[in-house]
Amino acid sequence: MSDPEPHTGAPSLDHPREQLQRIRALLKPGGVVMAIVPNAASLVAMALHERARMFSGYNHLTYFTPDTLAAIVERAGFVVRHLDTVLTGLDSILNYLQFADPQGPLTLHYLPARWRERLATEDGRQQMERLIQQFDLGLRVRIVAQRPVG
Repeated sequence: MSDPEPHTGAPSLDHPREQLQRIRALLKPGGVVMAIVPNAASLVAMALHERARMFSGYNHLTYFTPDTLAAIVERAGFVVRHLDTVLTGLDSILNYLQFADPQGPLTLHYLPARWRERLATEDGRQQMERLIQQFDLGLRVRIVAQRPVG
């Protein structure tokens, strides 16, 4: 079996700071840029390590955490206006904790009873997902940055 083809939808960013500086030069003062990148400090990355899809080697040359993304954006001359994490990868984490395929369909069968009870309800899942996002452990880092006006 051959290796899967790499994702070719977006251009490679070998030098992200230089790309950000080019974008800054194209923007009018006050213009904004938004980016969403995988979060190397996500709960999924910390739990799954090399089994996390973000580390497949096909899509990303550089990995960021919320702190490192903010730092590179600021070094490129932008002001960070918003930074958070989105998506939780909760199903992958729960499967992995049960020794199941992290990329497979969700199972709750082998979790402790209280976890199963909590996560079987929509409210319980939403509470867990809110915690993951509240602590910037989401699967993706989302940033909005602005070229300074002055």
